[in-house]
Amino acid sequence: MNDHFSPDWEADSESHHFVETPPETREGKLPRPSTERAAHIAAIVLAVLATLYTFYFARAILFPIFLAVVIAFLLRPLIRLMQQIHIPAVVGAGVLVAGFFVIIAMGVASLIGPASQWIEDAPAMLSDLKSDVNSLRQPFEKINEAGAELEELANGDKNPAALEVQIEEPQRSADTVLTMTTSFLIGTVIFICQLFFLLAYSDQVLDGAVGMLPDTRDKQRVRVLFAEVEAAVSKYLATYTVINICLGIAIGSGLWLIGMPNPALWGVMAACVNYVPYLGPMVGITIVGVVGLASFDVGMAIFAAGIYVLINGLEGNFITPMVMGRSMSLNPILIFLSVLVWGWIWGVGGALIAVPLLAIYRIVYRHFTEPRAASLLLYPASEVPEPAASASLAKS
Repeated sequence: MNDHFSPDWEADSESHHFVETPPETREGKLPRPSTERAAHIAAIVLAVLATLYTFYFARAILFPIFLAVVIAFLLRPLIRLMQQIHIPAVVGAGVLVAGFFVIIAMGVASLIGPASQWIEDAPAMLSDLKSDVNSLRQPFEKINEAGAELEELANGDKNPAALEVQIEEPQRSADTVLTMTTSFLIGTVIFICQLFFLLAYSDQVLDGAVGMLPDTRDKQRVRVLFAEVEAAVSKYLATYTVINICLGIAIGSGLWLIGMPNPALWGVMAACVNYVPYLGPMVGITIVGVVGLASFDVGMAIFAAGIYVLINGLEGNFITPMVMGRSMSLNPILIFLSVLVWGWIWGVGGALIAVPLLAIYRIVYRHFTEPRAASLLLYPASEVPEPAASASLAKS
């Protein structure tokens, strides 16, 4: 008779009734408490928040270090070339670091004149812009007057509250400037030292890390994988830098042809802000449009902004995908979130290196991790990466 009953039921000898066997008895183990899972999730959230706070709190030290890592990946191939012609890495690193800062100094010096001229002409240009804006606001003056009358009726005869005037002491402003200057100098020193050491002694660091591996084949695999990651990252950064330089030259030339003041300044700006996808071009278009309104009439201002939109659109939709290929494409959602997070943590500098850092992580992920659920965010739709490292390890 018991054969007709489910095995999940057992007979009670005293009451001659059948009772359901508890799940933990059938499976041989207790179910995982929900509180343990909630505590695990809470620990992960707290760890992420603590990490973000650490990056934000230590930004004066961490940002120069991360920036040096990005620039080091860009300059490492040159160190390889110098080593092939028997130039020591230490000497090559010193030459590259000095040359890098000489180029930056020359670029800044060439832009000081246009920037100073623009700052000098800015009051007059803003005055003209204000006149143009006031002329555009004339149709809405009646609406503003009606709103003011309604506000007076709502306030009645109440006297407006007295304005509190606070005079900032000059000493506080001087202290603020001194603090910012000191932080900038410290960050510059950290960046120079870190960049030099990464270029000069990264091979020794890699040798020390590989030396701890017991198997000779594992040592060779790690060296090959590190060379692949370094080559891919440096290629991406170098290609993207060349594209941005060409973009700045094209935009600056287009603005020069229509008589835009200081076209070289706006070309350099376009090349720099293009490192920040989506947000950078929007900022550049807005600035060019505002300067165009202050320099020309409305039609020419729209034309100047249109030049920026046209050239940037060609670069973003045709040139960069064609040159970089699908292998270096990134998910737009993750790009946007990366720019927001790093921009919030480290300001404008963090937004500028957000995409290079994301590209570095993507290349490392591609070489060392099997594509799983995280690929849905890390990679664009329909792109399934091949785990190069896993494949090479499996073959061996």
